[in-house]
Amino acid sequence: MITVKLFGIMRIESGIKELTLDVPNVKELYKAICAQTDRITEKELKKAIDKQIQMEGIEVAIKEKSVEEERSFEDLKADVIKLYSHFVEIEHAELPNINMVVSNQMQGVRLSVAPESYYEKLMVIEAYLLGIE
Repeated sequence: MITVKLFGIMRIESGIKELTLDVPNVKELYKAICAQTDRITEKELKKAIDKQIQMEGIEVAIKEKSVEEERSFEDLKADVIKLYSHFVEIEHAELPNINMVVSNQMQGVRLSVAPESYYEKLMVIEAYLLGIE
């Protein structure tokens, strides 16, 4: 279960303040949020998040229950490193925003040495990376 809180214009436009969603993976998060309202699209949601990242950085809290049942910390860390490395290798146009998200979440800690207490931070990074087209 993931708790999502919307703020500002997105809260007003979507009519959603907070949702608790049961999604199979983070990639399905945008779809699940948009399925709760007919007032915003996935594209609008992604655009709003990108704008927030560019203006202030991202502040997202993902509360995951039964983390160990879904995916181990080491698997999550490996997946995030693989995704991040892919975007770096192809020099993706979103790389400045990707680096901003990683920097904001990791607070100076390298992905490769992230401690288990960074599980939620890695989930935020993964959610962002999976949302990039």
